[in-house]
Amino acid sequence: MRRRLHLHQHQEGAPSRLPVSSLECNASTYMDIAMAVNASIPGNASAPSMLRIGFHTGASVTAQCPFTGGVNGGWLQFPAEAANFRSAGISDALAVLAAIKVAYPCITFADLSSLAGSIAVEISGGPAIAWYPGRLDSLLPGPASPQFSTRIPDAMFNAAGVSYFYTNVGLTIRESTVFNGGGHSIGGADPTQSGWNGVFTPYGDAWPTPTNRYFTDLVNLNWRVDNSTPTADNRLQFMPDSNDINITTDGQGGTIIRLPSDIAFKDSNVLLEWSKVYANDPALFENDFTRTVQRYQQMGAGYGYTLNTSFLWTGFTNSTQGFGTNIAPLLDTDAY
Repeated sequence: MRRRLHLHQHQEGAPSRLPVSSLECNASTYMDIAMAVNASIPGNASAPSMLRIGFHTGASVTAQCPFTGGVNGGWLQFPAEAANFRSAGISDALAVLAAIKVAYPCITFADLSSLAGSIAVEISGGPAIAWYPGRLDSLLPGPASPQFSTRIPDAMFNAAGVSYFYTNVGLTIRESTVFNGGGHSIGGADPTQSGWNGVFTPYGDAWPTPTNRYFTDLVNLNWRVDNSTPTADNRLQFMPDSNDINITTDGQGGTIIRLPSDIAFKDSNVLLEWSKVYANDPALFENDFTRTVQRYQQMGAGYGYTLNTSFLWTGFTNSTQGFGTNIAPLLDTDAY
């Protein structure tokens, strides 16, 4: 195991930088870590939480000046960051990753949390997502006020809030749409954790068939306020406007739901247009989703951060080579 400690000095006119450390494992150890993450997700039950960790650990990035936050830094390792209400429900999965980190001290928490997000998609039946190590761990929490975790998106966002958040992160509208829909393709919400109650597709914790089921339902169904499913504090959520239980439930008592931030993708013309594109093209959805997740995981504030290309995770079935180390954004004007 190799450890490097970087103590960055404050430069006039630049934000103060926190001390960070980088760790490097060998290839066989990275494979062992991937197997340990896989073994920690029995029956896919915690895969949605692992995916949320992979997303939320990067949601703190801002592409604006100063460029701070992001996957790089491993911010969810700090209780003050992990305790933000927007990340409610991931504490058990974080504890699992913390135990894996103890067992394999050569990996940074930033690397581990992003790798876990990629693995969660694949073991749920989704596509393999390529992953490089190299992210640094901050040795100190981020700013006390406002904390980086306050940048994590709120499920109550309207279309303007959704667009602002993803633009601030550095994703295009096209990437924002596929990222949100892919992230909500598995799992759902538990009223004792996040406060909402239901599942996003009839497939629960398994990747849906067809793969773009989240989008086909979002676009093709009418959605109404759900006044029948109990939620914490009577939180606003939506369900299909139908009396057919084959449409409104997953067949196991779970209500099919959309959060207000999901419905926002129907309330904006440009977000809706991309939602329709993915509803009509499952192969394009899967390709754009895997590309966007890999790009997102490789975004993060600098501090000497460079990907370690000596190892590339290509999935459990070695089925992907990914999109490289410098992935261009999917522009809204690009052909598809």
